[in-house]
Amino acid sequence: MKNIDLKVLSNSELLNETVKAVAQERELTNLVLEHLREIQRRRLYATLGYSSMFDYCTKHLKYCPASAQLRIDAMRLSSEVPEIRDSLEKGSLNLSVIGTFQKFIRHEKAKKKIYSTEEKKNFLKQVESKSKLDAEKFFAAISPEMIAEGPRQEKKRIISATQSEIKFVADDRLLALIDQMKAKLI
Repeated sequence: MKNIDLKVLSNSELLNETVKAVAQERELTNLVLEHLREIQRRRLYATLGYSSMFDYCTKHLKYCPASAQLRIDAMRLSSEVPEIRDSLEKGSLNLSVIGTFQKFIRHEKAKKKIYSTEEKKNFLKQVESKSKLDAEKFFAAISPEMIAEGPRQEKKRIISATQSEIKFVADDRLLALIDQMKAKLI
């Protein structure tokens, strides 16, 4: 890959180069998935002392846990449904949607519901070109308890030295208590 001084490109050249870079990135993602598939097949992660592909991807390849899991999910699914490789390369499926699909499949498997390869292909066709959120809604319509399973963890984000944003799921009772507290503070 050649290094381009982006500052000297015209607006249209920059936009065109970006489209090319994204196409290359999608090709490279498929190439990484092929490598991971072969590493798994040969169990090379174990010969390096890792207990799993996940450990290999996070500790050796330095992927964050979420990125590692998305690639492992896509690698495993593409072994069963090779057609997704083209969808990934075209951009009609992305790793996040595939990860959402695999979460759905794991959830259904835990309920003893197993889908055939053809059924999986059909599901994937229905979530092509959808966002992760739209895919989550699609799978939640099939298996509503998938979304409700287990308590959701709160998320904290530092905004400044003195402020933080906290996100969490609250039931009606907790919301009423929060409203009462807010009223007392005002």
